[in-house]
Amino acid sequence: MKYRVVVLTAVCMLSNVYAAQPAASASMQKKLNSIWAGPQQTQERSAAGRWIKTTDMTLKNISNIAVNDAQNIWANSRGTVYKWENNAWKAKGEKELHPRALSVATDNSAYAIKRAFIDKKRQSRILRFDGEQWQQIHAFKELIDRLVVINQNDIWITKDIKPAQPVPFHWDGKKWEQRGSAYLSSLDVGVDGTVMGIEVKISGDEFMESLLVQWDGKGWKELFAFKEHEGVVGLALFDKNNIWIEKFERKRGDTFLYKWDPKNKQWIKKGKMIGSDLVIGRDGFLWSTGGDEVYQWVEARNVRPSQTGKTNLPETINVRPSQPRKTNGGAQKTPPFIPSQTN
Repeated sequence: MKYRVVVLTAVCMLSNVYAAQPAASASMQKKLNSIWAGPQQTQERSAAGRWIKTTDMTLKNISNIAVNDAQNIWANSRGTVYKWENNAWKAKGEKELHPRALSVATDNSAYAIKRAFIDKKRQSRILRFDGEQWQQIHAFKELIDRLVVINQNDIWITKDIKPAQPVPFHWDGKKWEQRGSAYLSSLDVGVDGTVMGIEVKISGDEFMESLLVQWDGKGWKELFAFKEHEGVVGLALFDKNNIWIEKFERKRGDTFLYKWDPKNKQWIKKGKMIGSDLVIGRDGFLWSTGGDEVYQWVEARNVRPSQTGKTNLPETINVRPSQPRKTNGGAQKTPPFIPSQTN
């Protein structure tokens, strides 16, 4: 059965509407990359871990969180962009920025998408925070939605070539170039340079299916076709083997967190989502927001068992930057962030 939907934007297409899709055919399975070929199933682990609230990071109506590491966390609150500094949120730049999306580059500089009406038409700009205010660096006559900044010469976006038809573009420091014709509702770039997205297949006003795809330098290769009644609404990519998705299950009426298991070639259900944000820092930690709170995902296997042998996940996490350490050569190096945990 097909379900009619009205497509407004690429985001609401999956965020607000979830329709049935056909199961992957045998011919489709043959096209899957050998890394992905395998059981088209998921495994549920009730004790895999959970979302744990960070202490003292409350921010009204927080959204659009962007994370590089524990020392570089940015978020939007009621139209104003904040950065987590010295155990407090501090406003950055104008109060009415209302960013569509935020991204933090490898050099820790922050970028934002701002939409505006210009000549009675909705247009978009990419802004960069210069330490005092947001400066425009790119302007578009079309709407842009997704933003992933590696550095000032390596930027990925999705741009509407037609209403509600967002396709990927890449900035190489000299020019913008369209990268294929796939309609992507999500886009992310891993620390190893892997570029993946969630492609949405539509026919007219009908949602058909969602696919996990990877950019191979020439086009988007299909890696995984999601089953009937599944709508993927979020993607967080650390590298080619460390992939997280946020998936809505229409039969249950809830959104769940899944992680790809490259060894067994299947998706592992980790738990229920807290909110709509799903981002992963370059330190490998997974973050989300819900209401006024910030959450971090903690795996049970990463928590030291108690004296009874039982693994007790903490109720809260105190997010604090790790201190630089000296290497053998005397230079200062910041180790990977490890959250302190309190019961």
